[in-house]
Amino acid sequence: MRNKVLMVFIMAMVFIVSNCQDSNIKKNKNMNTPIYKIKLSISIPYELYVNDFLIDRSFDEEGAVETNLFINNFILKSGIQTIVLKMYPKRGENHISDRSLDFINVKIVELLNIDSQDSKLVKEFSIDKEKIINDKYIQEVKINVPYHLQGWSTSVELINENQEKLLKELQAFYQEVYTIINNGDYDRYSKIISKRTQEALISYYDSQIIKMEQEELKDRVIAAKGKMKPINFNQYELKIYGNGKLVTLEDSKGDSPLSYSTKEYKDYFGIILYRPSNNSSLEVIR
Repeated sequence: MRNKVLMVFIMAMVFIVSNCQDSNIKKNKNMNTPIYKIKLSISIPYELYVNDFLIDRSFDEEGAVETNLFINNFILKSGIQTIVLKMYPKRGENHISDRSLDFINVKIVELLNIDSQDSKLVKEFSIDKEKIINDKYIQEVKINVPYHLQGWSTSVELINENQEKLLKELQAFYQEVYTIINNGDYDRYSKIISKRTQEALISYYDSQIIKMEQEELKDRVIAAKGKMKPINFNQYELKIYGNGKLVTLEDSKGDSPLSYSTKEYKDYFGIILYRPSNNSSLEVIR
């Protein structure tokens, strides 16, 4: 995962949607606009999930990792949110040492707005060794937000579908998006990710920072014209998240098949898909 400190899992969010309205999205503009972050300090390989949505991973074994991520776009509504930390032994070791576990710390903090420097601690926890199951630690935290996103909450459980057929559909979708980006066609790309756009703007209260990132995405799509790396689907695996309702393609590092390279950098276009209802096509949701 890249660009951990700011908006890493707004998933390279998108263009500005004026007056975005959706009958399935509710927002009370008269209420407070809390922003939530998760902060993780850890020195072993890990994967971090919020509501079964992979928001960060690192297999770096050199020193401690400090993760600081916004998580509103993974919170669909007020209530109990589930945090899962999957931990892995370092290379050459058979188990995770107690010393490594002792230095893991997780905090959920609340900010008044997205660029606030002040925060209020919502929950902090270390690892209770007695509650680790298969190197996985689960913690629940109650969070209140003034919106209710439908997201993938009522969508089809993809985990129950024929996985071979699902993979072929997913690959075809990625190939279509690849062509769109390789053509530098931002208008078509923005339509494909419009649901993601709407929910991002609502969950971050039309923040100017989000809008700036959305404008940057337009520049990125235009810059990718004619440069996209052809997709070798043999290198990518179907992954299901969101309690069986979300699907994506990833390589062994967790990178998207949609990428291009220059001498200075690599750029990735990540997408998460869902099926809104039975017999409907896959659509981008995150």
